[in-house]
Amino acid sequence: MGSTFSVILVISACIGLLMIVGGMFLMYKGVITLQATPKTEALTVRWRKQFVLTTQVPALGFFLIGLAFVVFAMWFAKPVPDSPLRISGNVSGVQSPIKVSVRSEPGVIERDITDNNPSFTGTVYPNLHTLVLDVTAPGYGPHQESFNEDKWLSNHSIDLGAVNLTKLVSESQPNPGDIEPIPFQPPPQSSEGTYGVTP
Repeated sequence: MGSTFSVILVISACIGLLMIVGGMFLMYKGVITLQATPKTEALTVRWRKQFVLTTQVPALGFFLIGLAFVVFAMWFAKPVPDSPLRISGNVSGVQSPIKVSVRSEPGVIERDITDNNPSFTGTVYPNLHTLVLDVTAPGYGPHQESFNEDKWLSNHSIDLGAVNLTKLVSESQPNPGDIEPIPFQPPPQSSEGTYGVTP
């Protein structure tokens, strides 16, 4: 499974299906019926004082609770491709343009390519549950960090904090002593008043 949240959704859906199928089996065996009970024996389910379910048909309440598990699991499992992901952090001591790129975990196909067999084939499974962030700058070593969806699914944000890039190439400083001036010599002028040689 991709995450703990996904496992919980699958378990909830399975519980709901088991309650529905189990209720049908108990009805088949005659253990429960759809006959109404006295009002004093009505089944009441409360959830945080916001949701109250009261029924005089306990079997119906059994089915509704199982259906609620399935519906809630499907609701929370629906994809959210349009949800933005906010990325923040800070990089100090870098005098070059900084580039932050986000990509999914790559799938790799390894094949020996030869002249006799130039083609390759393979199967990859795109993994959008893990994002890889690369922070790069010219002349500096890259910084790479992976984030599982458990860390960004709840608030849709990733905080990189302080990012340190290692300097690989030293910036060359101009030395005025190494510059030799070249005297300026104007080109010859012809009698017609134009520069250069007259054709």
